[in-house]
Amino acid sequence: MKVNESSLQQEFYKILLYKKKEPSFSLSLCRKLLERLCISICLTQNLLSKNELRESNLNRWLIEMKKSYNIPKPVLAHAWTIKEYGNCAVHDHDQFNSFITSEYTEPCITALKMFITCYGQTIVEVD
Repeated sequence: MKVNESSLQQEFYKILLYKKKEPSFSLSLCRKLLERLCISICLTQNLLSKNELRESNLNRWLIEMKKSYNIPKPVLAHAWTIKEYGNCAVHDHDQFNSFITSEYTEPCITALKMFITCYGQTIVEVD
């Protein structure tokens, strides 16, 4: 299951659109997109079945990708950054929003770009 290129572009545009006016929403979108990309990798590379994906979470997907797909450490570090910032935006919303600014989105956007650059040929279906 590959990710459609125009869909990916739309999602990325939405992340950029909200980074200044609603940075926590932008961070949660980064995390959701990362999840979608990881699912695609896990399925296209036969790392996990659809049932295993349904019964697990991003932590397991990233660990499985590290173990079976030889994801480079810098890329994995960026993926964990997206995961953690996204968690703060969604689960610790009240505490996080009191001091979050658009600068908090930059590490996630950079990490997402790196992830897509690394795995784009594997997981993105060109329109």
